[in-house]
Amino acid sequence: MAVEIESQLQVCSTSMNRGTRSCNRKIRRRYMAHKQLTDRERYQIETLNTEGYTQTGIARALKRSPSTIYRELARNSDVKGYRGGLAIKRSDKRRRGAKDKIYPITADRGKECAHHEKVSKALECDYYFAHPYSSWERGLNENTNGLIRQFFPKGSRFEELTERSVKRANGLPNRRPRKSRGYATPIGVFF
Repeated sequence: MAVEIESQLQVCSTSMNRGTRSCNRKIRRRYMAHKQLTDRERYQIETLNTEGYTQTGIARALKRSPSTIYRELARNSDVKGYRGGLAIKRSDKRRRGAKDKIYPITADRGKECAHHEKVSKALECDYYFAHPYSSWERGLNENTNGLIRQFFPKGSRFEELTERSVKRANGLPNRRPRKSRGYATPIGVFF
């Protein structure tokens, strides 16, 4: 069964890349670099789902987390079941809706902001820099840093952190209601 799935994935890759094998590997790597599901993966989910594969089987075939597949099927199924085309339309609609919620970015003057022009252009938003030693100009950011410090106090050794503790520290502040957002959670505001 796993060999069948791998050959189906290979056929999809071959047909998309004019049959050149060297391109297949590059394209496959490129698709796996994305965090969101691609259109191609959504059609593969539809095919494998109609063939009776379990969510875990689909996840293995696409080299994705089972929770990603579960969320995709739950979010984009209707009375007729999961359909790749419908899933793509809904995904595009969610992305367009998220674009309306992008606010100006205020960052500090660190090296990590070297590509601010590309980010500003890609998100179609304004990008501002705070003055040195003016943390009040980035209030929500400083507040979030304070919430994260509840999990990792100053002096914590980051080499000793586990992936689970980092995910927990990332998840809880994003589910905490914020006064500055009308007591909505950051996840609720964005999604």
